[in-house]
Amino acid sequence: MSDDIALRLGRAIKRARAEAGFLQADVAGVCEVSPQYLCDVENGRRLPTREMRERLASALGIPADALHALAAELPGVAYQCATSGLRTIEDAAAFADLVNAALARMQREGEDR
Repeated sequence: MSDDIALRLGRAIKRARAEAGFLQADVAGVCEVSPQYLCDVENGRRLPTREMRERLASALGIPADALHALAAELPGVAYQCATSGLRTIEDAAAFADLVNAALARMQREGEDR
C-alpha cells in the first residue's frame, strides 16, 4: 500500500515538473537536494518530508496541500518512519512490520495473563 502511495506522490511531482518544463537538476537545485534524491522521490523510492514537499511545491508552482494530501494516505507508522530518517520505503515498511509484530506479540501476551 505505502509503495503505491509513494509512487503516486512521485508521479505527481514528476508530472508537475514536466508540465512546468523543468529538468530534475533545476528543481533539485532550487530545493537544495541532489538530482538523485529527486529522481528517487519521483520514482517512489523515497518519501519527501513535509518541509521538502513544501519546497518542491513552491519550486513547481503547485499547492503544497496537494502533495500533503497524497502523503497523508500513507499508514501512520510507515509514513512517520520514512520521513524521520529511514532512507527508503522498503526500510519504513520493514520497520512498520517490526513494530506491528511487536504490538501483536504484546497484545497476545496480555491476553495470556
